[in-house]
Amino acid sequence: MVLMLDHDNKVDVSHYGIVLWELLIGTTPYSDISDDKEIEGVIKNTLRPSIPNDCPSKWKLLMENCWSADPVERPLFTEIAWELREMLVSETRPTD
Repeated sequence: MVLMLDHDNKVDVSHYGIVLWELLIGTTPYSDISDDKEIEGVIKNTLRPSIPNDCPSKWKLLMENCWSADPVERPLFTEIAWELREMLVSETRPTD
C-alpha cells in the first residue's frame, strides 16, 4: 500500500520560510524541544520557530507569511522573489 500525500508548492513555500529563518538566525530551529514534540508539531502544522525581536520587520513578515497555517495565505514563489528583490534594492539604495 502506498500512502499518497497531498503536496503542492505551498508546502515548499512553508519549508522555504524555515530555510530563510535558518539563514537569518544562523542556527537550527527547534533545538530547544524534543524530537517527539518537533515531529508532532510538524505533523499538526502548529510548529513555528520563534523570531528574535531584533529581526527586521520585512524579513519577519515574509517568514511568517511563508509558514502561514493556512496554505492559501502563503505567497507564491514569484511573490517571494519579488519581495526579496525589493528588500535588496531598499537595503542598497543610498540615503540622503
